[in-house]
Amino acid sequence: MPGFQASVALGMAHLDEQHIYDLLSNADMVRRIAPDGHEILPIANDMVQAIAEIQARAQRLGKFGVNGDEMRVLRDGIGKTMVYLRAVPNVDISRAASAALAEFDRTGVLRV
Repeated sequence: MPGFQASVALGMAHLDEQHIYDLLSNADMVRRIAPDGHEILPIANDMVQAIAEIQARAQRLGKFGVNGDEMRVLRDGIGKTMVYLRAVPNVDISRAASAALAEFDRTGVLRV
């Protein structure tokens, strides 16, 4: 499941770019699957915003780091989004992943 290893790495010295992308993948999967108005969507959106800030700072500084507010959003969010993803049917996850791949193949980028 996207994000599990990243959740373990949060707050540790070995947090790296792949962990950040795993957290983003987790939040993006939730946003693709959850129906409009679901209570998990603001949590996933907050995670995406925190990750955007982490990535922007990494671009400026040349290394990944997470501040306290971002850490709180990601730690709280990853637990909730993983519980949500465990509860949805595998076919929904497969469809969301296929849609993301098709979007990437078509445009060369993923909207998140």
